[in-house]
Amino acid sequence: MKTSEKFTLDGNVCENTAFMDSKRKSTVSWTEDKKSITIATSTVFDMNGETREMKSSEIWKLGEDGKSLLIESSFTSPDGEIKNSLFYDKK
Repeated sequence: MKTSEKFTLDGNVCENTAFMDSKRKSTVSWTEDKKSITIATSTVFDMNGETREMKSSEIWKLGEDGKSLLIESSFTSPDGEIKNSLFYDKK
């Protein structure tokens, strides 16, 4: 699956289309030291005739060397919470 989303870095809410034509509303904020960003997202969708909401938070941190990226994510839905970490290393 391939997706594409657009965000602004000014703290305003960004709206993107997600799975099953649901709407994702996200806000991006910088940490005080400007070394990472947090993307807070709320997605509302219908599943089997029931409206559901999924909230997520992603923290994007660039490594000290500028060649690595760590993305820590957590997703919360009525079914529970999922956490994961992704590490990318530029070669």
